[in-house]
Amino acid sequence: MSIYDKTLAAAAQTSIPTVWCKIFARSLLNVESRLGIALDVVPREDKCLWIKILPSRTYSAASSDNLDIVGFDYHEDLEEIFLITVVGFRNCWYNVKLYKKLLANPNFIADIENAYKNCRFERQIRFNRIRATFYQTITRYDTLGDYLAAVGNNIYFKSLTPSACITKLNSLGVTEGDTTDKLGRYRYEDYNWLEYLHIVSKTPINCKLFLNQDPATIAEFERQIEQYLRGMILIDKIYQ
Repeated sequence: MSIYDKTLAAAAQTSIPTVWCKIFARSLLNVESRLGIALDVVPREDKCLWIKILPSRTYSAASSDNLDIVGFDYHEDLEEIFLITVVGFRNCWYNVKLYKKLLANPNFIADIENAYKNCRFERQIRFNRIRATFYQTITRYDTLGDYLAAVGNNIYFKSLTPSACITKLNSLGVTEGDTTDKLGRYRYEDYNWLEYLHIVSKTPINCKLFLNQDPATIAEFERQIEQYLRGMILIDKIYQ
């Protein structure tokens, strides 16, 4: 099945309008052909499509499971599309290995910053227990170096009490909101704390121009997807 057909099949499991998905599918087909890689698209929840690179001789299964692009996070009042590379929110050991390599070699950090020009690096926390998983945005950094300096080697904490999680969040400037409410509500179960990363473009795609298939907007959309995929390939090489 072509990436075009995969995209439409994935989109059929969501409420994203077909017109959006067809334009998105054509763009992915063009990028996949230019890069010579195999892509997959998976639905995530009701209004979101994520892009993955399929494993090959040159791209590891570990990275295929732990590096994604949020291609669409659709809402009816959406005016802009922000593409996001999501690094390692599924597997703590992937992050532990990757972050240690980055912290040990400034050249790796510079390479990723160069690959993701005009992007921000957003600190995210995943909390999970047996019956629930939820997420918290902390803050954004202009460089990967600044992000890693803030996180350091403190990537994964196992079996923290809810009160310990809230204390750590408070120290990071998060004092109220949905996450702290949930932690307080389920206060009798421990949580695992995982640091992971969003890499977010500083240049959103204008939705109106995208839907009108403005050539310059489509070209920029494809350029950003290609940039993100090349960045993921680089991260995988560092990971291996």
